[in-house]
Amino acid sequence: MVESYTFSALMRQVMEFEKILGEISGKMAEKFPGKKTLRELSEDSRKNVESLEKLVRETVVEMTLEPITGIDLAELTEKFGEMNDGTEPEKIIEACNSLSELYAEISSKVKQMSAETSMYLKKINRKRKRMIQQLEREIIGV
Repeated sequence: MVESYTFSALMRQVMEFEKILGEISGKMAEKFPGKKTLRELSEDSRKNVESLEKLVRETVVEMTLEPITGIDLAELTEKFGEMNDGTEPEKIIEACNSLSELYAEISSKVKQMSAETSMYLKKINRKRKRMIQQLEREIIGV
């Protein structure tokens, strides 16, 4: 269901997705020690949460009154809610792709409110896409 979100609420949900992804990829890295990208993904997710927390603190005042509409988090919330220690590596890649798409969508929605925030989210997304490519090479052999 497509809903309307405040910037803070939207970012809190994205940070929750990043935390789940970081925890699961960290545990997966322990199961597959030769897959260094899983460990890097876990660390990258932790850093993204820290960066996003800072971003929210610094930009929340200018975006407080601007609702962000047209984003459907229900499917992502369900997908991330189903992730656990037994999650297959391919599902981690799928979750990364979904989160990457969400970053792109949010970036385009906040561009008019804060170009700086939009650019920062695009930067996170580009980094995440590179990480996805590494994961695909390591895990699937693409």
